[in-house]
Amino acid sequence: MAINLICFNSECKHYWEDCCKKNLQETQIVIGEDGMCKSFEKGVCDWYGESEKGSGADEI
Repeated sequence: MAINLICFNSECKHYWEDCCKKNLQETQIVIGEDGMCKSFEKGVCDWYGESEKGSGADEI
């Protein structure tokens, strides 16, 4: 079960709408003793590209 984990690092490829994609997929996230995410990877989440394509619902 995923725990709500808020993220504000929009430069991470796992960041999506103030959440961590890894958390939403119930994948392991590593948080260091300093409270910083060690699972950071620079980039843009691929879910943003999928949401821009649309679900087709507005075509009905």
